[in-house]
Amino acid sequence: MSDYTEKLLNDFTLFLEDYSSYKKDEIKSLLSLIKDYDSAKDKKTEKKILTMIEFLVSGKKQIKPIIFRVKNKYISKSYINKNNLKDKHLWVIKSILSRIKMYKRQRIFNNLNIQEMNKNGVILINDFLSKDTINCLLEEINYQPFALNKGDTKTIRYNNAFFSALNYFPKRLKNSSLVLNKIVDTIYDLGYSANYIQTMSLVAKSAFWQKIKILKENNDIQKECHMD
Repeated sequence: MSDYTEKLLNDFTLFLEDYSSYKKDEIKSLLSLIKDYDSAKDKKTEKKILTMIEFLVSGKKQIKPIIFRVKNKYISKSYINKNNLKDKHLWVIKSILSRIKMYKRQRIFNNLNIQEMNKNGVILINDFLSKDTINCLLEEINYQPFALNKGDTKTIRYNNAFFSALNYFPKRLKNSSLVLNKIVDTIYDLGYSANYIQTMSLVAKSAFWQKIKILKENNDIQKECHMD
C-alpha cells in the first residue's frame, strides 16, 4: 500500500467516525475490504470485493453490485432513500475506490511527475509549446466565434456518435489537434485512464476553444470572473 493510499484511508476513517452511521466494527470491516481491493491483482477479484462492500453498506446481497455498476458519480436518490443509506456516504466510498484504482494504475508507470501530481494536484511544465506553435494557435483561435455557452462551441476534433464508437476523432482544427496529441502523450502515464486510447478519447471528446466577450451587465459577477 502506497503512502498516498495510507493517508487517504486514514482521512477516510476519521471522516466515517465523525460523520457516518457506521459502527466501529463496520468501519474496520469496510477499511479491510478497501485494502483488499488495493492489493487485488485482477478484475474478477476486484468485482468480488465490490460485491462484498455493497453487502456491508446496504445489508443486501446482490449477484452484481448495483452501486458500483454506475459508471459516473451519480447514484439514484430513490435508491439511497429507499434503503436508508444517506449516512453511509456512498459517493465518498466510490470516490475513495476510484482514487485507489488510479494509484494502482500509477504503479506500472515510471513517470517522475506522478508524485508531484498526487501531492499538489498540478504539474508545471516549462516551454510545453514552442513559440511557433503558440502563434499558429493564436491565429487559429482568431477564426473561432464568440460563444457564451459550451453548447455554442465546437470541439477541436469531430466527436459525433459514429466516430466516438470507433474511438476515432478526425481533426477539426489542425494546430489545436496537434496540441491535444501532445497533451495526451504527457498525461497518459499519470494513471488517470485505463489505457492510451481511453485517454485520447476523453481529451478529444471534451476539448474545445471557448471565446467569451465579457459585458458588465445586470450585475452578473460570473461574467467578470467565472470558472467551471
